[in-house]
Amino acid sequence: RFPRRKPCGECVNPAGVAALHALGAWDRVAALRPVPLHGWRITAPGGTGFDGAFPAGLAGLGVPRALLDAALLDHARERGAAVREGARVAELLSQ
Repeated sequence: RFPRRKPCGECVNPAGVAALHALGAWDRVAALRPVPLHGWRITAPGGTGFDGAFPAGLAGLGVPRALLDAALLDHARERGAAVREGARVAELLSQ
């Protein structure tokens, strides 16, 4: 059920940003004022870690997962998606 809290779900990588544009959801997500990310810093317990930069010209974004989920859910509903929360998918049928 939405909204939901999800650890490690506050970042969208550059491919995810491209998907938001392709889905027509970018304006709604941009209205949340996400923080641009130009790479990642991963740190293990004890301080060992590494930095990684996204390729030049590409950026991800940081946005609270509950806000992102709500924006995407609203976008899907506006586009005609039938939303069924709390349901379990038991089987997929092809048409």
